[in-house]
Amino acid sequence: MPKPLPDLRRLPLLMNRLHAEVGRRSGGKGLQELHDLGLSMPQMIAMHVLMGSDAPGCPRPQAEPGMGMAALSEALHLSPSAVTTLVDRLVERQLVERWENPQDRRQKQVRLRPEGIELVDRMTRSRAAEFATALSDLDAGLQTELLDVLQRVVDALAAAQPEPARIPPGTP
Repeated sequence: MPKPLPDLRRLPLLMNRLHAEVGRRSGGKGLQELHDLGLSMPQMIAMHVLMGSDAPGCPRPQAEPGMGMAALSEALHLSPSAVTTLVDRLVERQLVERWENPQDRRQKQVRLRPEGIELVDRMTRSRAAEFATALSDLDAGLQTELLDVLQRVVDALAAAQPEPARIPPGTP
């Protein structure tokens, strides 16, 4: 008889609690850094997407010379006008650059500038340090087990590469 599937409804609650515990132990350092830099969470997420990451905290060098604004809008699940405003602010801060697509001047491309790449790297290192500090109170065996499980999950999800979820228009 096959083993019953686990109830995954607990997962988001546990992930939220993990992030809350890390934030509590660090005194909310990561959010304070964003605030001090004058950046919003959506701006930081957009920068992670532009970095070539599937998820914040796992940056990889850009594989392409930029991303279309429509693709960024879809990746962020934000309207094109909201993404234009978001990118305008990042351009003003000289963290990203935007230009016309040479094949179709109606389309705009956007990519991180070196200052944006450095900022994403710095924030990622800072968040990693927060997690390392928070998890340092765990015994070495539990730390190893956690890292092994997370690595297996990330590897399995990356290998599966399903189509991204689409949110129907008008969905809140």
